[in-house]
Amino acid sequence: MLYSAKPISLVMRKLKCFYCEEDQVFDMYAANAVFGIRHCAHHKENAQRDIRCFYHESEKVDINDLRKHPGISPILARFDNPIFIKRTNGDIDYDWTLRKSTTVFPLLMYKAHGQWCVPMKHESGISKDVPLKCFISDELKTVNDFSAEFCENIDEALKQLDNGIYKFEFEVVKVCDIITIEETDGVWTFDVGAATGSNKPRVFIHA
Repeated sequence: MLYSAKPISLVMRKLKCFYCEEDQVFDMYAANAVFGIRHCAHHKENAQRDIRCFYHESEKVDINDLRKHPGISPILARFDNPIFIKRTNGDIDYDWTLRKSTTVFPLLMYKAHGQWCVPMKHESGISKDVPLKCFISDELKTVNDFSAEFCENIDEALKQLDNGIYKFEFEVVKVCDIITIEETDGVWTFDVGAATGSNKPRVFIHA
């Protein structure tokens, strides 16, 4: 039987591998320092597979994985150099580059309101998530001097993103049994969304 784990809050979780209870563990983050999968050295690939499945389901992709994708990597390489983007107020602004990944936390491209968004940063330090499709508009492809071939590559990249970069991992996990992750002893998670207006569970410690 195959088993998989879903990324969850790592706060108040036992320091055990989610897959085998080994206590020599590492944390693989799916979003930030408190959300991911805890794994041992033997189950690192399982954790990576399950986080990719989570990304597929939530329409996100790790930029580091896209840098290895033959059709999308050249686009990101161009975005590593300063380009023009269109601001929310309609202004065309220069000196924007792709935000840098870290060795610990993932930098994600994600889909919002039907658009795949690229995490960009201005040389002044401000950040903005820019729809990838915007770069093939007449306005931006002209000021950025993007070739017809480059714009076709963006169009094809959008199709591949919609099709699912992590489709294989998703299909594998579909036939797995989901592992239930226990809390630390003496800790319970209560869903108090109705009381707080939030649908996120809160953790309370039992003295």
